[in-house]
Amino acid sequence: MQSVRPLSAALLAILLVALPMLSMVGSPTEETLPDLVEFVNLSPQPATNDIMNDEIPSAEVLGDSVAFLWETDYTHWPNPDGTQPHEYPENEDAQIRFWRDGEFTEPFNISTEGVKPEGYGHHPRMTAYDGRLYVFWNSHAWSDNNTFAVVLRVYDPATDTWDQPRTICETPDGGISAGGIGTVHDGKLWVAWQGRSPTQGNFSVDDPDIEIMVSSFDGTTWGPVTNISGGKPGKDTEPSLVSIGGELHAAWSHDDPIKPGNADIHHSVMSAQGVWSDMTEGLGLGPTRNDKKALIVDWNGTPCLLWQSDGINIRGRVYSDAVLSVMGDDRWGAPLIINPPGNDHGNVVPSAVTFRDDLYIAWATSDDGITLGTDMDVVIRNFDGERFGEIVVLSPSDTNVEHNPSDDGSVDLFVFEGNLYAVFDAIFSPVTDGPNKDVILRYVGYDHDGDGTDDVSDAFPKDPKEWTDTDGDGVGDNRDAYPDDRTRWQKEEDDPYEGRISGDACAIGGMLLIILAPFGLLLWFRYTEKRKARPKG
Repeated sequence: MQSVRPLSAALLAILLVALPMLSMVGSPTEETLPDLVEFVNLSPQPATNDIMNDEIPSAEVLGDSVAFLWETDYTHWPNPDGTQPHEYPENEDAQIRFWRDGEFTEPFNISTEGVKPEGYGHHPRMTAYDGRLYVFWNSHAWSDNNTFAVVLRVYDPATDTWDQPRTICETPDGGISAGGIGTVHDGKLWVAWQGRSPTQGNFSVDDPDIEIMVSSFDGTTWGPVTNISGGKPGKDTEPSLVSIGGELHAAWSHDDPIKPGNADIHHSVMSAQGVWSDMTEGLGLGPTRNDKKALIVDWNGTPCLLWQSDGINIRGRVYSDAVLSVMGDDRWGAPLIINPPGNDHGNVVPSAVTFRDDLYIAWATSDDGITLGTDMDVVIRNFDGERFGEIVVLSPSDTNVEHNPSDDGSVDLFVFEGNLYAVFDAIFSPVTDGPNKDVILRYVGYDHDGDGTDDVSDAFPKDPKEWTDTDGDGVGDNRDAYPDDRTRWQKEEDDPYEGRISGDACAIGGMLLIILAPFGLLLWFRYTEKRKARPKG
């Protein structure tokens, strides 16, 4: 038996090199984003002569369905016959439709259907709370003194019914409440909005400022209204609200009256004890930039801030950057420019969502280095905490209608049943049904079974243990004893080892045996020579 040992050592050396390489064969590869597929027009136009703008969409997951909400109004674009459409600002409405069981419900006008006709709506937003959908919008029609107020209407999926609209707070004469946005925190629905009231705090009747207000709702009663922007002179607008790690975070844009048009981003957080912190200021790109459209999001328990930052280039033209800041150790990190550098393009209104542990960020851009043509297109890229991934265009191919650009924008990202989607508005687009703005839904990423392979390239999209079928026999390569032979897949009983390695693996193993065999023969030769030289007896 001693004569076998050197040969065994040689074979062991070969296997130690070959097995790690064989284990790599057939393993799944994960792309940053899959090939993009299929558009859906969520807001088809009515068969009338009126051309409507459907814009500023958002999406909210409600149990096993998704709600799509947008604002609709009469467009400023000419009719096909060249005439100008009639403008009725009071007819700007909030429309919604649901996606259930793979089908879309008909659009429903929540600001006028079933209510008084003058109940029009602007800037709609929604939040799922306690199994129901809470929708907010702005309107003059629902306050007793004809002031601008935040209106709420609630949908109950159990009964498929809407309640009657009502305002969420009292607004005094001459005041404004607008831009309501909600989130769920500590078992309550919390809502933030921008408010102007000439009778409260530091406001003056002649030039009232705008502040950020917050209130909570427990399903029955609204709590007190709290001013969280500190009464600093200026205009605090467009709040964002999110619950992260037991704390309620709020962010907004503050425009200083001393140098208007150069807004900054402010942030405050409410502790578990219900106490709001002092404002964090100076989060923008500096005093020469106009930082606005603040959005705060939860990235795996880490607060992240996104916003649009406008600047003026040397030719006096406005350009914009999409910006990201990530909180670490209770402090905001340095602002990161999401888009490629440059001061000639618009990169506006970023949106973000957590998907596969990364932060996926979408925005609208006019950068011709990213897209083709002179229009605005929606693009997306991921961020893993250290670097940004590749930029992928979500918009359809560019097209022009009588030299009008096919602009896309106002994107909102959401994840539903393990898939990533984007919803945005588009005008003069090949996927809309006329020279008007429509709301477009796009499927961005799929991974139903969570195996790291997108459904578009996964041969078994509902089986986390399989993703490829090389021979096309319907049996996944991981369970197929003969992955290159479509006539058989089960291991033959008379050969317990046959078929365990794929054709590619066998080829690699064969090459390694050819390369490493001389080393084994050399070991065998040296061993036999030593035995010949060893004294006998």
